[in-house]
Amino acid sequence: MNTHTSGSGSRKKNRSDTLRAGPLYVFTIILSCTLFIEIGIMLILGHMEGLSEWQATLMDGVLLTGILSPVLYHFLFKPLKIHMQEQETSRKTLQAVMDELNRKNKELDSKNAKLVELNKTLTDMVTIDGLTGIPNRRRFDEYLIQEWNRALRDKTPLSLIVIDIDFFKQYNDNYGHTAGDKCLKKVARALADTMVRSIDLVARYGGEEFICILPNTDAAGLVRVGNNLRDSINALAIPHAYSKVASHITISLGGDTLVPSLEMVPFLLVGQADARLYRAKETGRNRLVSE
Repeated sequence: MNTHTSGSGSRKKNRSDTLRAGPLYVFTIILSCTLFIEIGIMLILGHMEGLSEWQATLMDGVLLTGILSPVLYHFLFKPLKIHMQEQETSRKTLQAVMDELNRKNKELDSKNAKLVELNKTLTDMVTIDGLTGIPNRRRFDEYLIQEWNRALRDKTPLSLIVIDIDFFKQYNDNYGHTAGDKCLKKVARALADTMVRSIDLVARYGGEEFICILPNTDAAGLVRVGNNLRDSINALAIPHAYSKVASHITISLGGDTLVPSLEMVPFLLVGQADARLYRAKETGRNRLVSE
């Protein structure tokens, strides 16, 4: 029983090998069989002696091809086929490796994007004021030094405005700290929205005080920006019944312009602008003093 099964399996394997022999081998077998049949017919009809030279040569070639076909297949075509199969396997393996590498690269890109976003969030936490959402004093200090050095190199004017909400303590005391926080947010947003150029920066300097850096801006430009800032806050019309200058929230501003030199330090500009803010308060508030 086992012998019969083994023989059957061997025959199936031989048939399978024949089917996989390849187009060239199959074509050779068909050609050989066709010519063998033709030669047999010619022999039967008694025309063997009448074969021309080229027919005899062709017949010899067919006989030789029929004999050599299995030899060629086993020693040439079959190894070539195995080599091609190995190449195809290697190609598929390489493709799988490349696909996995691409997947890993996409994962890495995604993680890098998340890392960049996280770094930005951490930077914002350090440089953005938590209440108002505009840059904080730390960011202002960094930007002042950066723009001071640029103006020093390019010999261009640098302007700065210090801003204070008039009678904000009275506002807080009478309307409550929640209302005071809302007021600070509205003022901060209005100041930030008034900035036309991307290089201009307004920051919360502390409490109800704000500060604005205007790179490459002369004294006349400072006055224009300062008046625009004051008008923006007046336009908010936030009620303030306890103010001594108006029935709504107002601001006082002090500004200064310098062309930096090696004999100066950046915070000299802040000191001079702050001194002019004090003069604005002393002379009636709700105004800009820049001289």
